Amino acid sequence: MEIHYRDLDHVEHWIARTQEGHYEVDGLAGVVGFPTYTLAAEASLGRVLAGSLGLQIAYPAVLAEKASTQWREHARSRAQEG
Repeated sequence: MEIHYRDLDHVEHWIARTQEGHYEVDGLAGVVGFPTYTLAAEASLGRVLAGSLGLQIAYPAVLAEKASTQWREHARSRAQEG
């Protein structure tokens, strides 16, 4: 079992942005990056241990349309930096 503690305001912000088809990639040491839509995925698949979130989250079609293009652009910019 894995437990993640997240700032709920931060999670709700990125869930809203994800629903609009937007995300960012936060850089991590030694890793390409952590996409902020992961927060929406965690919230939709995770189990609340105490209290309730009241969130109904589905993977937005607009994100599916935009993400592949944005990832290609991200990879190109990272390759140019390297």
